[in-house]
Amino acid sequence: MFQQLGAASDRDGAWAASTADISAYAGQTVRIVFEAADASGASLLEAGVDDVKVTRQ
Repeated sequence: MFQQLGAASDRDGAWAASTADISAYAGQTVRIVFEAADASGASLLEAGVDDVKVTRQ
C-alpha cells in the first residue's frame, strides 16, 4: 500500500525539509519511496534526496 505524503510543487532550486508521521506502521516493515516525475511538454526534471532519517519519538 502506498500513501502519498506531500504534494508536487514548482520551486526554483532549493532544499526543503519535510516530515511524515509513520507511527501507524510501527512494528511493520516500511518501504519509503521517493518519486519525481516530469511534467508534460518542455519541462525540466531535477530532484534530490539527502540526509533521510527515520527516528522514533
